[in-house]
Amino acid sequence: MIPEVLIRWWNTTLRFDAAKRSVFYRILAAQIRGGLSVHQAFENLNANLATYPEARIIARQVLRSVRNGEGVAQGADTSRLLPRFDVGLMKMAEKNDSWQVAFTVLGEDAASPATLFNKVIKPNTYYLLVVTALLVLYYVMQDFFVDMAGNRQAVEGIAAYQLSLFLNNWIGLILLSLTLYLGLVLWGRTRWSGPARRLLTLFDTDYRQHVALRFTRLAQAMYQQGASHVEVLDQAREIFSNEPYVRRLLRNTHTAHTRTGMAIEAALADRLLSRAHAGILQNMAPEGRIETYAGAYAALTELLQVLIASRYQNLLVVTRSLTLSGFVLLFLIFAGGIFAVFTSTISQF
Repeated sequence: MIPEVLIRWWNTTLRFDAAKRSVFYRILAAQIRGGLSVHQAFENLNANLATYPEARIIARQVLRSVRNGEGVAQGADTSRLLPRFDVGLMKMAEKNDSWQVAFTVLGEDAASPATLFNKVIKPNTYYLLVVTALLVLYYVMQDFFVDMAGNRQAVEGIAAYQLSLFLNNWIGLILLSLTLYLGLVLWGRTRWSGPARRLLTLFDTDYRQHVALRFTRLAQAMYQQGASHVEVLDQAREIFSNEPYVRRLLRNTHTAHTRTGMAIEAALADRLLSRAHAGILQNMAPEGRIETYAGAYAALTELLQVLIASRYQNLLVVTRSLTLSGFVLLFLIFAGGIFAVFTSTISQF
C-alpha cells in the first residue's frame, strides 16, 4: 500500500494544489459571510459552486460525514485532499463555531503558497528535464560509442564513454538511494528529534520555518477571537496531532509557560520560533498585554513569509545556476566524446 503521507502529498501538491484550495476556501468564506451555515455552504458547493471536481469530492465527503454524525472536519479529512494543518484548523472552527475566520485564514494561506516544490523545483522543471534527457542519452549510448569506434579500447579514455559506463553501472543504486532518502525526509521531518534531524539537512530548516509560519497564522486567528496563551498552545497541539516532533515542541513550550512561569515569548524561543523571532514578538507585544498579540502575530506572519520567499529566491538562483552549468558541462563532454570517437575512427584508416 502507498503510505498515507505520500498520498496526501500528491493530492495537496499536484492534484488539489494551493491555488485550487484558495478558491475553495474563499467560496466557503464568502457564503458564510453572507449568513449561510457551514452545512449549507458545502451543499451549495456540491450542487453548483464547485469549480474543481476535487472540491465536489470534499463537499460530498463532508455532507456524508455530517449525516453520519461525524462532523465537517472529519469528512474533509476523509477525502485526503486537504493538508493536515487545514483539517486541524477546521476542527478548531467546528469546536468554536468560527468558520468564517478559519476559511478566511486558509484562503489567504493558500493564495500565496511558498514551498520548496512551488518556488524552487517547479520553476526549474524545464531545465531539469533537459539535463535528465541528456543523462538518459548518455545511458543508452554506451554501445554506440563502442560501435562507432570499432573496439572498446579506443573509447576507454573518452570522458563521455566513462560517464555512460558509470550511469549503466550505478544509476539504479543512485535512484534507489535518492528515493529512500526522500522517503525518510518526508517521514522523519515530522517525527525525529535530536541528532537524527541532522540527516534532514536543509529540509529541516525548511520544515521548521513552515511550522513557525503555520503556528503564527493559527495564533493570529485565535488571539483575534480572544484566546489565551494556553488555549492557543492547546489548540496547536490538537492541530499538529499527526506531527510528533511539533507536538513535543508544543508540550515543552506549554510546560515552560505554565509550570515554570516563563513568559510565552521565552517559552516559544528555540522551539516553535527561533530566538530572534521570539524577541521580535516580545517587542511587538509590549508588557505582554493579551490584546496586542493578534496584531503582533499578524506582523510576524508577514515577516516569516518575506524571509521564506527570500530564501526560496536564493535557492532558485543557486539551483538554476547549477542546473545550467550541469547542462553545459554534459553537452561539452558529449560533443567532445563524439569528436574524439570520430577522429579515432578516421585515424584507423
